[in-house]
Amino acid sequence: MKPHRGRFYPIFGAGQAIGATLLGLFITILAAQNAVSPGLSQDRPKESVTVTAVEIPVRVFDHNGFITGLTKDDFEIFENGVKQEITGFEAVSRAISPVPVALPEAVPRPPRKRSFLLIFNVWDYNDQIEEAVDYFFKNVFGAGDRILILIEDKFFPIDSGTGIERMIADLKSSLIRLKKASRIEISRSFLNLDQRATKLAAILSGEDDTEGGSEGIGPQEINMFIVEYKRTWEDYRARLLHPNLGLYRSAIRTLNRSDGDKWAICFQQRDLFPWLKSNGRLESALREDHIWWPEYMRMKKDLDIVKNYPAAAVRQIFAEANITFHLLIMKSIVTRARNESRELELVDVDAEYEDTLRRISRATGGLTVFSNKVADTLKEAAARVDQYYLLVYQSKGIAKGKERRIDIKVGRPDTDVVSLKRYVGQQNAGITISGFTAQGRKIAFDIGGCVRFEQGTNNAAKARITITVLDEQSKKVFAEAKSFELIADSLHLSLNFDKLAPGGYFVIIEAVDLVTGDKDVYSRAISW
Repeated sequence: MKPHRGRFYPIFGAGQAIGATLLGLFITILAAQNAVSPGLSQDRPKESVTVTAVEIPVRVFDHNGFITGLTKDDFEIFENGVKQEITGFEAVSRAISPVPVALPEAVPRPPRKRSFLLIFNVWDYNDQIEEAVDYFFKNVFGAGDRILILIEDKFFPIDSGTGIERMIADLKSSLIRLKKASRIEISRSFLNLDQRATKLAAILSGEDDTEGGSEGIGPQEINMFIVEYKRTWEDYRARLLHPNLGLYRSAIRTLNRSDGDKWAICFQQRDLFPWLKSNGRLESALREDHIWWPEYMRMKKDLDIVKNYPAAAVRQIFAEANITFHLLIMKSIVTRARNESRELELVDVDAEYEDTLRRISRATGGLTVFSNKVADTLKEAAARVDQYYLLVYQSKGIAKGKERRIDIKVGRPDTDVVSLKRYVGQQNAGITISGFTAQGRKIAFDIGGCVRFEQGTNNAAKARITITVLDEQSKKVFAEAKSFELIADSLHLSLNFDKLAPGGYFVIIEAVDLVTGDKDVYSRAISW
């Protein structure tokens, strides 16, 4: 069947058109069928059963830490409630650095391929982080290793075939450009919030009579301030604090396409957020108002960082993929005009947030360190020995996309067992961006891997594509999004930038599967 080609004019920019090629979308459903050979018509049909060896890494903790010395007899495996026979068992110890440290009962293993996920939840890219980046690529990352990068809520695959120096330059360029753009946007939000707070405080205290004093302030003005305050916080939380689970799953699914050991290194700066000063005019005025003070206190409760943090889901994502999560916490050296505001003060985000991340690191055998000597802590994390038990059982008839619930029981009281909770047969690889090209002032790329859903008599898939372009000063010069319904396996998009001046630019493409929430992000520096 030949692909249908059509041209459309979406909302990516006035006067700019994207040419899209829609290829046929088909999902092939394979069903095993029993058949009887004519020559064996008297025989009973034989069922074809696929037997899959399922490997389950298990970490067992008590209040003192990881429990060593367990044997096969200490474990039981249940699949969908049915007890399974453990056909393989070994104690494993591993570290990023090839140090000769292992559990006494651990089975020696030859060097394995490695995959790394670097997560940068940082406000400012500084010399300490740059030193750690240099250390990672020159002392940790090796030939044949695979790497993915998460910066805030964006996913940046880096081509390991370009050489170490190019990889370092690409990562630094991404960090510098994106952190600068992020700081500009967040700082602007903080400034607007401060101006609103200062103006409202002056009116409520009677210092500003342009609005008729406090009598001129109605519920709408105060409510607008609270709404703006919550919006600023939610945007800040989404950028720097809360993980995007769909993005994490997409990144880990990409890592799982490769064999070998997998490691995550999270660079986490201790974040600051502007709260109303306890002795400021605005909070004092609100405190005296029997209506708005309770409303303000409810808002502060709603802003609790830990309240909606998906700690269990994040922990399970890394545990099920057997990815060791190292957490490197540091302070931000940027003050963000700490003493310039009369009404707001920068306060450390709730320490419970860091405790949540620590629990994820502990559950996956990782290391948590708080220090601004980031390269030193990275070296320490690389030498950290992760320990776990590898259990194997034979599962029959795992169908494509079929989920099996797995429970691990340990014959020890008061233990915390971290392991694979579900097993899914071969499944969709997730939404992907591929085939990026940049020629002249035109870029083109393909979107594929979306999950289709039933829509009437047709099967379709939906994706949202966002394209952002930053100039050499990290200023956004283009940012638009459009949703597509894919009736094909892949979607080809192209976009002309005839109106942009010659120079260097940084392109970010984000694709989200609107059915599953999976996300893929591609970035690249271009010039014309």
